[in-house]
Amino acid sequence: MRLRTLQQLMAGWFLLGALAAAQQPPDHFQWLNLHEDRTVLPLVTKALRHYSFQSLREVGLFYDQALAVVAERKAGTMLPSDDRYVVYSINLTKGTVDQLLVGYELRWIAWQPLEAGGDSELLATYTDCVNCSQTLYVTSFHISRKAHQWQARWSGDVTPAPLMSKVADPAVNTQYVYALLGNAIGGGSVIATWSHTEPMAEAPQKTHVKKQGDAKPNSKNGGAQDRLYLYQPEPQSDLGVAQPVNEHEAPDLEKRLCLLEEGNPLHGGQDSAVCKKIIDAQKATARKPNTAPPAQNQGKMNLPHK
Repeated sequence: MRLRTLQQLMAGWFLLGALAAAQQPPDHFQWLNLHEDRTVLPLVTKALRHYSFQSLREVGLFYDQALAVVAERKAGTMLPSDDRYVVYSINLTKGTVDQLLVGYELRWIAWQPLEAGGDSELLATYTDCVNCSQTLYVTSFHISRKAHQWQARWSGDVTPAPLMSKVADPAVNTQYVYALLGNAIGGGSVIATWSHTEPMAEAPQKTHVKKQGDAKPNSKNGGAQDRLYLYQPEPQSDLGVAQPVNEHEAPDLEKRLCLLEEGNPLHGGQDSAVCKKIIDAQKATARKPNTAPPAQNQGKMNLPHK
């Protein structure tokens, strides 16, 4: 099955507000009360008895499939925000455990269907470290249609889904824009990201007469680079893929990312300088009336002759 094209996806982006609002978890899903549950929680702790962690933070249950989140804290660490999170998929019937994700600053975002006709999935963000040049990633926890257990899209080193990075490079200025975009054709959603990198302004240099052999001037875009990706489900693997967007389709996607409707559960960078240019241009176009004459108009009234 081929991945959906950008043109197909664009048709549904205008309906993002309706698709992204008030989504519910799949039927038969529940969060356990870790202080009161006496039935499922013992099975979870028994399955994790050989794993090292300080605390059990969350347990989500879908039939006999548990999504367990544990936290590890290094000795001497004073802040809970520095905890390292590990997410496990546990088959309570068989007692098997699979590690899905390792990261920091785990945040639940929203329930949202990604696959067309699929159940809502639990979107979450996490970072690869704390108090460092960290990268923010997105993932989605869902019940696999093939394995019938919890899986995480874009987790691990194979197909990660970075949203933004705090890696400091004094030579360049990088701006990040991302958002969850809906697809009205067949349903589902896609996560789109845009990174705009341009050289930092250099100190003014003395003017000189150009001579033969001098370096060519920068390109018309000032040496800026734009990278856009769509993160979407991959039917064959039941996980997720990162699909690059080519330069012809990029301008339309950049507008959709910047001109985002309110209420989107996953977004960032809409207040960046690159988005401000697009927003200002959109406002200027909306204010400017169209005074162009109709097609084939020759400037005559073409009244019938008497």
